[in-house]
Amino acid sequence: MPRTTNLILQPESSYALNHQVKLGPYDFPFTMNPTIGCFFGCKYCYSPWVAYGWKPDRKKRFFETIHVKTDKPAHLERELPRYAVLPAHMKRVSIIYPSY
Repeated sequence: MPRTTNLILQPESSYALNHQVKLGPYDFPFTMNPTIGCFFGCKYCYSPWVAYGWKPDRKKRFFETIHVKTDKPAHLERELPRYAVLPAHMKRVSIIYPSY
């Protein structure tokens, strides 16, 4: 049975860059999540619990709807100048995209 899928454009979100708390020498100091959700629906995926909390109906919602945060470029324009003084190894960003 095919799943229902929705794509929602979300014009307002919070920050573009998310700070990581624990940093090792090879970790990314920031992550950027331009979307929430995924259409694959892998049985072993833990991402729905991170995004929505530990409830089965929320896991289903995570795999049926993708929220695309369309304001990330504007956020980056405001945030990146703040980090210009960081050393080069601290200017790495891991961008997490879902698979469509």
